[in-house]
Amino acid sequence: MSPALNSLAVPAPALDGVTVPWERVERFVGQVSHDIRNGLNACELQLTYLGELVSDPEVAQEIKSLRGTLAGMTKHLQTLRSATTATTPNLLEYPAADLFEDLRDRFARLRPELVARMRWKMNVENQILVHIDPELVLGSCLELLDNAFQFADKNTAMTCTLSVDGKVVIRVEEALGEAPATPPANWGQSPLVSTRRGSYGLGLFRARRALAAQGASLDFHYSPEKKTLTATMTLPGAPAPALP
Repeated sequence: MSPALNSLAVPAPALDGVTVPWERVERFVGQVSHDIRNGLNACELQLTYLGELVSDPEVAQEIKSLRGTLAGMTKHLQTLRSATTATTPNLLEYPAADLFEDLRDRFARLRPELVARMRWKMNVENQILVHIDPELVLGSCLELLDNAFQFADKNTAMTCTLSVDGKVVIRVEEALGEAPATPPANWGQSPLVSTRRGSYGLGLFRARRALAAQGASLDFHYSPEKKTLTATMTLPGAPAPALP
C-alpha cells in the first residue's frame, strides 16, 4: 500500500450495498483511462493524416476543431486519473513565507478574474521552515480556493492568512449566510460524491490525501455566531537539527 493510503484511511465506496476497496477503484480508473487514451491517440493520428490530404479550408478547420476536442478529452482523462491516484510526496525544507508568496503569485496567474476578491495576510517570520512537498501543498491550496469560490456568493471576498499557531497554518475564511447542508468536517472524506455537475467529488478528497501523505492536515469549521466558514491547513515544521 502506498504511503498516502497508509497515512489516510480511504473510505470504500458502497455501490448498491457492495463495498468496493479504493485500491480497486484506482486500478479500474487507471485501466479505463489507458484504454480510452489508446482510442483517442488513434483518432488523433487519423485526423493528422486527413489534415494532410484535404485542401478545403472549411474541412481543414473542422479537422482542427476535432483535434482540439480530442486534446480536451485526453486532458480530462489525465485529470481524473491523477485525482484517483495516491501521491508520493517529495519532502523539502521550505520557507513558509516563500510558500505563501508562491501561492499568491500562482493564484494571480491562474485565476486573474478572482484576484480582486482575495485578501492576503502573512504573520510569520521569514526564517520559519516547513517540511513539505511544495507542489502538492500549492495544488491543495488552489483546490481549496477554487472550491470556496465555486460555492461563494459572487460578491464574497476570501481572506487567506499564513500564521503560526503552534504549527504553521494557512487559513481561508469566507462569510457564509447559513450553515452548509453537509457538515464541513466531512468535506473531502467521501470520494465520488459531488453536488456539482461535471465534478466527481475528488478535488478535496485528493487534497486531503496529498496533505496527509506529508504529515499535514485539512479541516473545516463553520461558526454560526460569526457566520463564517474557515478552512485550516496545518503544515509540519522542519525537523529539529540533530545534536552534535
